[in-house]
Amino acid sequence: MNFNDKSVLEYGLGSSTLWWVGRCKSICSIVNSKEWYNLVQKKISIENISYHLFGDKVAYCDSIDPLQFDVVVIDGRWREEIFKKILSQNSPVIPFIIIDNAERYPSDIASLKKLGYAEYIY
Repeated sequence: MNFNDKSVLEYGLGSSTLWWVGRCKSICSIVNSKEWYNLVQKKISIENISYHLFGDKVAYCDSIDPLQFDVVVIDGRWREEIFKKILSQNSPVIPFIIIDNAERYPSDIASLKKLGYAEYIY
């Protein structure tokens, strides 16, 4: 799949962030750890990545609207809350949702399928 023209919102900052760099138009990465945020900011400065630090659950989950993005990657803290936010839309409004360790969230995956999302396992 070609994501070159897609914007990505990534909950969780790490190796997958670097994987996306050459594969999408832009990445907005959300992190909850100040130490990790500072380390990454110093070591990785790439034009199409923006980093955002939100240390508490409410800010982390609610400060950036996932509906603005073509791809949402759920690979960080407070996954259940992120799922709830997406599921509250009652329709598949985000073209692609990628969930790391999806096998840990079978009921959320089932709920996404009920909304019309397809499951692809890689």
